Amino acid sequence: MAVQSIAASLPSLRSLGYDLHGDPVWDPIQQANIAMATTPLGISVELVEPIGDRSPARRFLKGHPGEGCIYHLCWGVDDLDQWWERLRARGAIPVGSPVLAAAFDNTRVAFMFMDGNLVELLEERHGA
Repeated sequence: MAVQSIAASLPSLRSLGYDLHGDPVWDPIQQANIAMATTPLGISVELVEPIGDRSPARRFLKGHPGEGCIYHLCWGVDDLDQWWERLRARGAIPVGSPVLAAAFDNTRVAFMFMDGNLVELLEERHGA
């Protein structure tokens, strides 16, 4: 979820049962602070707070009034390279190459446009 401010988004999220899970992390690739909010049932939402005008989330928020809105969907995948190729073969458009995500302990991620939606593929670490 892209938000104007992580701190300002917390009251609304807390009213839905979410609480901040850890401290925000600076992501130099997204030019944003990233934080996770989680419910007691383990339902998580990633908060992307753009810093500066070079952040893709800032450009996204300019077209969406209010404090924040859904920015992308994230899918956990076993093999990022396999899913990357599989989705490309089905017409998904890559947004750059896979990178290491600071918000996920340098786990590999990739972003793609698929059917008009921004999708993040997050390579899950097993046994880590």
